[in-house]
Amino acid sequence: MSNIILSSDSVCDLSKELIEKIDLRIMPLLVGLGEDYFQDGVDIVPQNIYDFVAKNKKLPKTAARSIADYIDYFTKLGTESEIIHFT
Repeated sequence: MSNIILSSDSVCDLSKELIEKIDLRIMPLLVGLGEDYFQDGVDIVPQNIYDFVAKNKKLPKTAARSIADYIDYFTKLGTESEIIHFT
């Protein structure tokens, strides 16, 4: 039987505890605040977004990752496993 890796993008919004429990791999999407973009859950958390909106009265933007980002992400997960990715 093959090894199976479960993966999702960061908008799955599952708790850190559940992500760790099921060993879910996360591909962070991008969140734009003004001119700056951050990786969701890596270098920005929801409170940063709420603070930005409260201060600037502007909504954040989101952006999907590039094809190159996904190729790099899946390559790092390895070729010895089957990958199920939820978006």
